[in-house]
Amino acid sequence: MILLIILRIFVISIVFVILTTMIYKFIKENRDHKKRMCKIEQWSDFNNLLITWSEEILDNDTRDNFIKHCVNVLIYSDVYMSDDWCVDKEKMKIYEKWGKHIPSLLQEMREKKLNKILN
Repeated sequence: MILLIILRIFVISIVFVILTTMIYKFIKENRDHKKRMCKIEQWSDFNNLLITWSEEILDNDTRDNFIKHCVNVLIYSDVYMSDDWCVDKEKMKIYEKWGKHIPSLLQEMREKKLNKILN
């Protein structure tokens, strides 16, 4: 009788541990998935912004170089999947190399600098 009770408690404990582990993994995977989806959405929005910026560049050679750079980054890297990828960092890279050719980016960076000075 006592052995049967101990066996039931043991089985219930094992089931509890397994269920708890499964629920924890589910919650963790769900959270990670949401983060990845958010990064992919940011990456998509950023790529749409790159297309808009390419249309603003007046010099054809500069536009071609800009588009080639964007395509190379798109094809040869998984930056949107990395944890350290950030839209602001990527904007800064684009600004440093092609900022003077993209009026809207130039204006955005000026506004950021001005807001930083004022705050």
